[in-house]
Amino acid sequence: MKTVKIREKLDVKKIEERLDKLKNFRELTAYKVALEEFYAKLYVILSELPFYEQYGIFDQCSRSAESILANLSEGTQSLYPKTAINFYSIALATANETQCWLDIMLVKKYFSSEDEYYQLNDLLEQVKKLIIYYIKDLIREIEL
Repeated sequence: MKTVKIREKLDVKKIEERLDKLKNFRELTAYKVALEEFYAKLYVILSELPFYEQYGIFDQCSRSAESILANLSEGTQSLYPKTAINFYSIALATANETQCWLDIMLVKKYFSSEDEYYQLNDLLEQVKKLIIYYIKDLIREIEL
């Protein structure tokens, strides 16, 4: 039976370099914008939805917005760039899903004004641009 030494399989130096680069996910700009600006405002609006929307729009929109935050935090703390890219890609896709729920809420007239909708949509666009930047930065790291 052939034995394989783990040190030979893993590039320990690259892992150590990655560990040195890891940030606290709470310091990530996209996370701050998504939580403090977007989610805080969204939750107030969702909490005012009619009761019959609690298991529809409220649940789905809240979960997708929370998923953005969860995937940003997981990606930020990943030791491997490809894994981080995967989490950031999920966060990006979930941001699109959340925008879909905002569109549905707009059609159903659950916003007090169109400005309220556009403010939330613009915050999500900002988060998406940051996520794309993070993904591109990780791709450059892999290519080095």
